[in-house]
Amino acid sequence: MRNIILILFLLLSSCNYHALEVIDGDTIKTELGTIRFSGINTPEIGECYHDEAAERTKELLLHKKIILEKDYIDEDTYGRKLRYIYVEDEFVNGILVREGYARVFDAFNKTTKRYDELKVLEEEAKKENKGIWNCVG
Repeated sequence: MRNIILILFLLLSSCNYHALEVIDGDTIKTELGTIRFSGINTPEIGECYHDEAAERTKELLLHKKIILEKDYIDEDTYGRKLRYIYVEDEFVNGILVREGYARVFDAFNKTTKRYDELKVLEEEAKKENKGIWNCVG
């Protein structure tokens, strides 16, 4: 029994990391390497709401203990790990979409495990004109 508990502890704790650096609104660095938030896309440099999205990601994650959940595909074409991010019990990818800092990556709907969940959150943000959904142009 003691060995089973130890094995479970090691398996669960292996998913825990720290957000060491925020690259932009949907990319961070951890002990595992560069992590790209799966299923979502925040504005790029020069686009409306870029700075706000990057700042919100810093508020949510920087130097905090996080849990990473794998998606159907492990890495993107740039070698970044595709993950869903949690702080405590909060789903960060979902928070960014719900608050209007990110949109859902529709092009990857078949390979995004939480696509439907994220789309519901995106529709709520759109209806309320939050963040990127309030940008002109």
